[in-house]
This record gives sequence, structure tokens and C-alpha cells, in this order.
Amino acid sequence: MDMLRTLTSALGQYDPEAGDKRIPSLLFVGPRGAGKTALVRRIARGLLERSRGRAGVRRRLWATSADRIVAGMVYLGMWQQGRSAELSAPGFGPRVDWSRLWTPGVQQKRKVVKQATTRWEDTRDGHLRVITSGKQADVRLGSVDLTELEVPVGGRTPRHWHMADEVLYVEAGRGDTLQWEVAAEIADRYYARIATEPGCWEFAKGDVVYVPQNTVHQHVNTGNEPLRLLSGQNRLFKLLGYDSVVHPD
Repeated sequence: MDMLRTLTSALGQYDPEAGDKRIPSLLFVGPRGAGKTALVRRIARGLLERSRGRAGVRRRLWATSADRIVAGMVYLGMWQQGRSAELSAPGFGPRVDWSRLWTPGVQQKRKVVKQATTRWEDTRDGHLRVITSGKQADVRLGSVDLTELEVPVGGRTPRHWHMADEVLYVEAGRGDTLQWEVAAEIADRYYARIATEPGCWEFAKGDVVYVPQNTVHQHVNTGNEPLRLLSGQNRLFKLLGYDSVVHPD
């Protein structure tokens, strides 16, 4: 308790609201289970409660742990590239080259898709250019299909339906996204029932539009300039056999 009072008093002299740039640093050393995390949390909560007494100061206290950070890094795929030290944990064998897991020939594929290698086309799905897709055998990208779309003033994309979920970044213009929910019915076989009325959401330049998986959708240009969208689709569903685009109309 005396250590807690001493540390809290020392940190109490740090006042970021007054423009104090001298951010204090603390190093806690001790075996696992010694109470280091609990001590830090008690100090933080004490400082938090003190700051709440000031007018106009609102803060939130966030807590995490090393295990959670490592788990997040593994989930995001950062652990493979971010670990710089040799693994010293017991119970693991000698090093094995990670590239043995790679698809043969993947290292020879290109990582950069030049604009000159793509072209704009008028298709059933509108005016677009395919940047990456599963049909490009020489591109080192196996999980995302990237397409750029342009919708003229007063125009709209065809109403269409695919299983993969989709994220669209609005590069220019403004518009509405219309989305029809699809319900599944299981009888003698699988059936789909499309909602009779869509949901409608407005978007503008700089926004991100999300289309959930298995959703009928359409994008409408409601502005006074061409609408430009950068679309990314999850290729996993296509690799599982859902590679068709259906136009219900």
C-alpha cells in the first residue's frame, strides 16, 4: 500500500491538461502472478478518478494484457513478420523454412498491379475495371477481388446478388446503396426468398459502404458528378463454389 501511495503521488505531478510534456515511465519487474498488472490498474484508476473531478475532462480507462496483444497480432497476421527474436520457448523443435507452406510458384507472382495492365470495360455489372481477381494467375493476391466502378450522373449499378460480402470505398461523388435482405428456406432443397423492399443508406466521398454476404444490392448516383467506387470482395466464398453473380431483374 505504501508503494501504491508513493507511485500515485509521483504520477500525480504529471498534468497533461496543463500542457505537461514530461510523460512519466514506469518499469515493473517481477514473476508472473506478483501483482504487477493489478498495481498498474489501481494506479490508473486512481488517476482516472482524480481527473473526473475536473470540469470538462472526460476519460475512459482501457485495459489489456500481453497475451491479448499477442493473440491480436497472430489474428492479424503480424506475428510472422513482426517477430525479430529467436523463439526461446520450451517444447518447440528447430527452425523450419516457413516458405514450405507456400503455394508453388507464389514467389514469382507480382505484388504490384500497374494501372496500365488494367482497362475499363462496359459489362453486365456496369462500367468498371478489374484490378485483381481469381482469373489473374500472375498476381500474388489470393483473398480479395478488387474492382473500380464508375456510375454516371443519374445512373445506377445493375441490381445484382452474390454470396461474397463486399466493402466499397467512395472515391468520388455521392449516392444511395439499396440492399435487399435474402432469407433461406430449406424444403426439398435450398431456396432463397428476396425481401420485397430494400434498405436504403446514403453515402458520400470518403465513406465506406458494406454489403453483407448473400445480399441483393444496387448503388445509385444521386449527385451531380460521376460516382466512383472501389470495391473489395471476399474471394473465399468463390473458392468454396459460390462464384456466380445473379441479376434478379
